[in-house]
Amino acid sequence: MFEIEQKNRLKEIVEERFLVAKNLTKEQKIRPAMDMLVYDKNNNHLQVLELKYKIPVDSERDITNLDEMLEKAYTQLEWAKKYVDGHDDILEEYFGTEYTGIIPKEVDYFVVTNYAIGTGTNCQLPSPILLEEHYLQLMQKNTRMQHVHKALKDKKKCIVGEIKKRYDRYNLVDFKIKIPETLMVVKGGNMI
Repeated sequence: MFEIEQKNRLKEIVEERFLVAKNLTKEQKIRPAMDMLVYDKNNNHLQVLELKYKIPVDSERDITNLDEMLEKAYTQLEWAKKYVDGHDDILEEYFGTEYTGIIPKEVDYFVVTNYAIGTGTNCQLPSPILLEEHYLQLMQKNTRMQHVHKALKDKKKCIVGEIKKRYDRYNLVDFKIKIPETLMVVKGGNMI
């Protein structure tokens, strides 16, 4: 049920500028990694989204479960790529007969999640994942999907900021220990 709420929130913002697939058949609803399809008809750009909703974690086991959930999502994205690549009529199938014969020029496959924690094991950068809030910011401000495409290809996800290092220093007997602590200073001065 949380993913349905997540989908409705995304649709509310995204539908102002782009087409979102509606009235899905039962078969379309259960396809892995194809929870939401968004289409930019002006630029012939398609987004295939896998939605993952996670209740805030309470334990180490929850973090491991989140990693496993995301790993499964990455595998499902590969299935979605094969499906879309094998169906030239994907736009007609999801958006109607007015898109008969139109093949998307660009397709992005990614996961949208609400929660930003995990160990990041088995995750290669740039990763095919965006936080829900970040995705909405990119889609709200822009009339093209190219900004989301660029964020998916960028290791920093196009978050404006610079990385600074700060060091903690410890003195033990006659030894000095210097430990780097990496900070990201985001536009506006907030540190992450």
